[in-house]
Amino acid sequence: MKEITIATFQNEFQKKMSEFEELMTDFQWEDKQSYAKWCAHTYYYVCHSTRLLAHGAARASLSTPSLHRRFVDHLSEEKGHEKLVLNDLKKLGFSISQFREMPETALFYQNQYYWLNYHGAVPFLGWILALEGAAVRTCGAAHARVIKAHGASAGVFLKLHSEEDIEHLEKAMDAIKDLSGDSLALISQNFEQSCELYFSVLKRIKSEASNLRVAS
Repeated sequence: MKEITIATFQNEFQKKMSEFEELMTDFQWEDKQSYAKWCAHTYYYVCHSTRLLAHGAARASLSTPSLHRRFVDHLSEEKGHEKLVLNDLKKLGFSISQFREMPETALFYQNQYYWLNYHGAVPFLGWILALEGAAVRTCGAAHARVIKAHGASAGVFLKLHSEEDIEHLEKAMDAIKDLSGDSLALISQNFEQSCELYFSVLKRIKSEASNLRVAS
């Protein structure tokens, strides 16, 4: 695997965040069905966040105690977030039972169990950087559109992550700055996969919403 530098990764990070921004800007937040489906599929992967962080903390080697502590602290901060997005869904007039988990959503989080089981804790930072980077870059604008269309009570999850993940992203970037090129290469690979898999979730939701409008 080709080694990369922190500068190379940061450049890659900015490119993917621009793609995130474009897709999230294009997403139909004002359409109740589209936003409800986004909430449902967010719930499906957020349910695994604390479990993945616990797994990451357990897989952190004794030589990386700061990474272990970071995952433990992050785990406590993520507790109950799936309930927030379920409540947003309820405020829209939907329940999670109305939405079947898409294969794209399952692949998005299931891929992290592979990385943790076969490569340890370090590459998991790629998933964290993808999600928290996207939250910082896009959730504020999405939240503003959601509350205008559906009311403030239906946008609590987006609001929280537009605010909290600023600090989380800073900590994640700080955690990778002194890592070896081999470690950065693994993080970069997982980061790219995580972004592309999440893009596929957004595109599937958008496609299904478009098909529904055409059919009606």
